[in-house]
Amino acid sequence: MKIQPVKVAIVGCGGISDSYLGTMINKFKILDVVGGYDRNPDKVKDKVEKFGIKAMTFEEILADDSIEIVVNLTAPTGHYPVIKQLLEAGKHVYTEKTMTVELEHAAELVKLADEKNLYLGAAPDTFLGSAIQTARYVVDSGMIGEVTSCVSTLTRDSEIFSRAFPFTAKPGGGIGFDVGIY
Repeated sequence: MKIQPVKVAIVGCGGISDSYLGTMINKFKILDVVGGYDRNPDKVKDKVEKFGIKAMTFEEILADDSIEIVVNLTAPTGHYPVIKQLLEAGKHVYTEKTMTVELEHAAELVKLADEKNLYLGAAPDTFLGSAIQTARYVVDSGMIGEVTSCVSTLTRDSEIFSRAFPFTAKPGGGIGFDVGIY
């Protein structure tokens, strides 16, 4: 029996969407990326030209019963209302970091997904990847002895970063959003 590809749409066509679209379209034949939406029509137009997806409104994505999964690539401050509407419309959702800015909102969304028998996933899931799992194995197995300390340093001019990505200067943004979540 041949498995039919699952129809997917994206919401949010900013910089990270190139990575998601390229990977979903070129690496996962089980995914059929059919469309995308962004509040900025120019961003959607760019993805239509670059990846051959259809420009859609958010309402069209919500109403299209053939779309089973929506990848939410909006800024963190908008995640809660976007995810809630998608779940209420019966869509499985994978969202970029962080799921929500408020813990209570995340708990509400998890409950809603459970009630509707839907999947709700959130980045980062990189801690499940081979690099982090190998590092954990090395530490847990005692292969390198007892770890007694660790030093990590990250420097960045937050003003430059927030000019390039304005949402990082708002709740849910900043270094905690970008790196601390990992």
